[in-house]
Amino acid sequence: MVPGAELKMFVSIIIPVRNQLPLTRACLESVFRHTAETVEIIVVDNGSTDGTRPYLQNFPAVRMVAAGDVPCFAAACNRGLAAARGEYLLLLNNDALVTRGWLRGLIKHLESNPAAGMVGPLSNCGGLVQTIPVAPYSVDQVEEFARRLQVQNAGRCRRVNALSGFCLLIKRQVLNTIGGLDPRFVPGYFEDDDFCLRAVLAGFQLLVAEDVFVYHHGQRTFAGEGLDCRAVLRQNWERFRRKWGLPADFPPGKRLTSPLILKQPFDPRRHVVPLR
Repeated sequence: MVPGAELKMFVSIIIPVRNQLPLTRACLESVFRHTAETVEIIVVDNGSTDGTRPYLQNFPAVRMVAAGDVPCFAAACNRGLAAARGEYLLLLNNDALVTRGWLRGLIKHLESNPAAGMVGPLSNCGGLVQTIPVAPYSVDQVEEFARRLQVQNAGRCRRVNALSGFCLLIKRQVLNTIGGLDPRFVPGYFEDDDFCLRAVLAGFQLLVAEDVFVYHHGQRTFAGEGLDCRAVLRQNWERFRRKWGLPADFPPGKRLTSPLILKQPFDPRRHVVPLR
């Protein structure tokens, strides 16, 4: 990695955190170990009280940005995106572990597909379209599994309508067109679906890289904060449904394929979230 404000960064890696220092440490170690590209690393601290800030001060290559005390994944991501200088922008959860060749693999798919605006990896915990059932749930097995997947699926990708925000590589053109994530989805859930669907309406393709694997613990920040995940899901589903004009009885599982969303014209007044 090549740190330094004087350089034009190729990729900005943005990691929102709220406590969970052991996970943040493991995530950063995996990034340092497996990232050969020119990057800047921006850690957005969302009110941590567990020693995260003093720990991050030990790394000159890491820029730390404060995001306030209210846990909100979208707002924290937006703070990082607004501070980023890269040509590509990479959102990465602090409970994720990257593997050898991960960033090069993701970039390659975007550069090989000019119409694509975003790409995400396969994972053991990657939402509706990125979870691979045979993925290992033991961290000890991740590296070998990722290596085999890289060889077996070399160059393969597929189009989807939404990607999980746990590891998401974004072209800056997307950000310039649709803005950031919608902070109404506090503290989290559905902000990545909303972001991706807005990108689709704006004409960008979304890809799953089938030759890249990133391990994801999943929901560790919510669990650490004692949040009721089911209650948050219900609350933010209602926000999503109302924002997109869906009927009260609309099944959440069809949100990524419904013509009620995908046939909407892109409207900057409704589908752009300005970054401040």
